[in-house]
Amino acid sequence: MSSKEHIIASWLLFIAALWAPGAEQVGDRGSDDGESYRGSSWYLSPPAPRPDGVSLFSLGHNVFRDNFNLNTTMLNLGLGPNVDANAGIRMLLFGRVGIRFGYALRYPWNFPRYDLVQHYGSFAVSWYPKNATLENDSRLGRINGYFQNDPGIHPILLYRNISRVNVLLVNRPGSLRFDAQGTFIYENAPDYNDHFYEVDFGTVFVQDHGFGEIALRPFLSYTNSIGEARRVSPRKNFLKNTTFSFLPPEFYNFAAAALFEYRLYVLSFLDSYRWYEDFYIAANCSLAYIHDESSGRGRVKMYYGGGLGFNLFGSVPFSFQLILDESGRFGFSFFTSIVPAY
Repeated sequence: MSSKEHIIASWLLFIAALWAPGAEQVGDRGSDDGESYRGSSWYLSPPAPRPDGVSLFSLGHNVFRDNFNLNTTMLNLGLGPNVDANAGIRMLLFGRVGIRFGYALRYPWNFPRYDLVQHYGSFAVSWYPKNATLENDSRLGRINGYFQNDPGIHPILLYRNISRVNVLLVNRPGSLRFDAQGTFIYENAPDYNDHFYEVDFGTVFVQDHGFGEIALRPFLSYTNSIGEARRVSPRKNFLKNTTFSFLPPEFYNFAAAALFEYRLYVLSFLDSYRWYEDFYIAANCSLAYIHDESSGRGRVKMYYGGGLGFNLFGSVPFSFQLILDESGRFGFSFFTSIVPAY
């Protein structure tokens, strides 16, 4: 079976699962008894883009009625900076307010150690005004972190509260997209009575000009402890902002960076669309100033490289890119976080 036939077959499977027996309509909107439309359906969705990678598939059950939607995810398998699997329940009220309970397992594929599997429960509340998302996500479980004066990553019991605001400033489909994000994170390591905070602000600019895409992602980040840190490090690893692998951690308390990527669709000149037009050549460069308060020094970091990629289903970016830093050390990535997977 050709790749094109694989794509068609996957979408047919998705449509068949979405409309499988189990969806039902009870009453009509114009019926005498005033009963509104309601129903339910099982679904098995094909690969879909996510801001931090790709959802390989999602299996679940959906219940809907007018302004209420209940989605139960039996299993979602994803790939990005981590290989992850999660399950949960999400309620959407009036299309504007979301409530989510979930449980997640995450394995960082660039660390070949099974004891670094993260697992945590989460509770999130979201509000979706026009062109914006406001969310508060609380997590508790075994989450990887760093100890002071120790470059190795370790799983620790951690409570993490993430408050974020995403605003879509410009959206011209197929041409231009401009987003802004602000995030405040509070963390508590109860085993060591350590408390931390992190403030991030960034923007993402993506311009599509037919035969290519150009993306720019500048951001500022500051993190530190609340009070004196006893055991856990208040610093962050700069590479958490990318999916680069097998490069040593670069710790910071303050970071100011600009991430750049260009994608050239080398077969876009064809007269009529073919699936293989989604192949692209990518080049990227990241330039950052990072400051580590424990050492009292700042330094400039640079990462650059490129590779090949393919947009599965026209929107899910699989790519393999080789990366070099300013010292000549190299790593690679399967995804980049510079061009979001919309």
